[in-house]
Amino acid sequence: MPSPTLYKARRVGGDRQRYVMNFAYSGTGVFETVVMLPNLTTQIGFFEQLINGGTYRSSDLRSSMALVSASTNDYSFYLLRKGTLEGLNEFTGLVVNQTAVNLRRLSRLGVGKIAILGLFPFGCFTAIRQLLASAPSSCDDLFNRYSSQHNSLLRKAVDDINAELGRPSHVVMLDTYSAADSIMRHHNELGPRFNDPLKPCCMGLNSSTACGSVDVQGMPLYTVCRSPASAFFWDLGHLTQAGSSAMFRYYLPTLHQFFS
Repeated sequence: MPSPTLYKARRVGGDRQRYVMNFAYSGTGVFETVVMLPNLTTQIGFFEQLINGGTYRSSDLRSSMALVSASTNDYSFYLLRKGTLEGLNEFTGLVVNQTAVNLRRLSRLGVGKIAILGLFPFGCFTAIRQLLASAPSSCDDLFNRYSSQHNSLLRKAVDDINAELGRPSHVVMLDTYSAADSIMRHHNELGPRFNDPLKPCCMGLNSSTACGSVDVQGMPLYTVCRSPASAFFWDLGHLTQAGSSAMFRYYLPTLHQFFS
């Protein structure tokens, strides 16, 4: 299946935009983040504008699925703004509550089925482990517990929405945490084989550079591993194509049941 038409490139997407569209903006979240691009609420607003403009009919919406990915960007921005660990529980509640508002809005717009990604184990990102000086071969348990709390609250919100609508399979949460945890724990037993699942493929040459950094002459200040297909993480906070594919395979049983 080809990549979805990007919302901001919809005018050159032709008729394909009627069938699949990507409203996401890299680096955004449920609330405002460091990138200052349209957040999840605004992205759903773009979708609503297309509905009101006749791009999508009611019958299209009833037979469609929306995939919502509200990842770790809100939490990264919270920490960047010197947010405290003591306040993280309250902030998690705010993130999940606003996510639930957005899910209900998509439902009211007529979307037939909605899938939302749970939160990745935040303490396994290299950026967090470097910040906390964690052991190179292990994730940070404290931040992983915050991820688990987010997922617990989100699962309850999803259950509440389905109960309100009397449709137990209207919204489904994809268990990103368990998928990633299983892949990293059993990387030598389950394909594909990731040589060192916590080690990124693309890394800066030192602590002040990152994947993609260049000097004033344009020379790279980073290295790329010999085999990206054998790496789970691409850089400090993103998965490789192989990593994303492995995650998707864990979602398949849930998705098959969701659509049955």
